[in-house]
Amino acid sequence: MTQGEALVEGEFGEGAYGPTILLRLRSEAAATYLQSLFDRLAASPEGTSIRLEEQPGVSINAALWTLDLRVVARTRAQRLFRDDVGGFTWQGTADEWETTALLVEPLSHQAGHQYVTSEVNDDALIEVSQGEGLG
Repeated sequence: MTQGEALVEGEFGEGAYGPTILLRLRSEAAATYLQSLFDRLAASPEGTSIRLEEQPGVSINAALWTLDLRVVARTRAQRLFRDDVGGFTWQGTADEWETTALLVEPLSHQAGHQYVTSEVNDDALIEVSQGEGLG
């Protein structure tokens, strides 16, 4: 899939708050799609794992090797971990994935962005953006 066809485009780089993963949503429908992935995680048992880059409609750049989303049993302050080869694991409890889905929901009907991880606790900040600077 080319980036022009993707609903969700993932990029990694240095942002205003340090290392940042930008998940750029190409449309309001893309926000609904990403929200549905988070809802699926919220409804999944512990141990469920979804590799974002393997999902239809998702394209990530070479600087972001992989983004593995996992359901865990216990809440931890750090939810996003970087590995040694350019990949990340983003983990959360069912409740945390539900909260993430709720944060993304407004982007399904308006332009804007949400920060869904912490620049303090996590190895990178994840920003989800829809309708902002789609050049």
